[in-house]
Amino acid sequence: MESRQKIQISFFSFLFSFIFLTSAFAQNGTVKGSIHTSDGKPAEFVNVILKEIKKGTVTDVNGAFVLNNLKEGNYTITTSFVGLKTQERQISVFANQTLTLAFTLEENAQQLNEVVITASRSLNEKQVNIGKLPIKLMDLPQSVVTLEKDVLERQQTVRLSDAIKNINGIYLMSTTGGTQEELAGRGFAYNSSNTFKNGTRFNNAVMPEMSALERIEVMKGSNAILYGNVAAGGIINLVTKKPQFENGGELNMRIGSYGFYKPSLDIYGKFNNSEKAAYRINTT
Repeated sequence: MESRQKIQISFFSFLFSFIFLTSAFAQNGTVKGSIHTSDGKPAEFVNVILKEIKKGTVTDVNGAFVLNNLKEGNYTITTSFVGLKTQERQISVFANQTLTLAFTLEENAQQLNEVVITASRSLNEKQVNIGKLPIKLMDLPQSVVTLEKDVLERQQTVRLSDAIKNINGIYLMSTTGGTQEELAGRGFAYNSSNTFKNGTRFNNAVMPEMSALERIEVMKGSNAILYGNVAAGGIINLVTKKPQFENGGELNMRIGSYGFYKPSLDIYGKFNNSEKAAYRINTT
């Protein structure tokens, strides 16, 4: 008798729970719809979100979407996709009813910010004069190394020996009273026959002024025979700064230990606004 009563109580409890849950789900509504682009094509993978409850879904390949089990109330539905204008609508959901919506999304023609593209040549693409012809470094068969102005300025080189530390195979062999430096490469000294300025031999008994240099070009090894009566270790070509057809200049001051100071001035521009004559003055 007791077991029969327990079975009846369990049955009624299950039946009550089932009726309660069914009525609870029956009180919810549904929102469904379709989304198309302005040209009438289905818009797939569009985000559809109810802002108040943070519930959402995405459209399928047919542009359709469904949101189930929504409590009765007012909502803001949002549709968004990259490249399409976002849309918002105020909707009302009622119990036991299905709300059907249709959206048409237009392309978002936002103007992009200005994009500036700059280009620069690598060292291998720049022309050098040490080959006696304006040839790109990558096209030269000789072993050539160049040091550009930005390297000389960043390292604040004072002497030529400071710059050649960036070049393997060339070294400082000796100095004379701090007023002369003798460089060497591959066992051969770089005397006045092996040092050039803008392609012309110059007397290297006096150290060159580094602030006046645009770049340093070095040709290594026996290829230096290209310049005639030279030692086989290589040659150095110092390229000085050239006049420019724009007005400008620099004023620098270097201060170091042991009372070292070195002001330098670099001025350039046009002669009387001429397009054919320009000047450049370097001094220190």
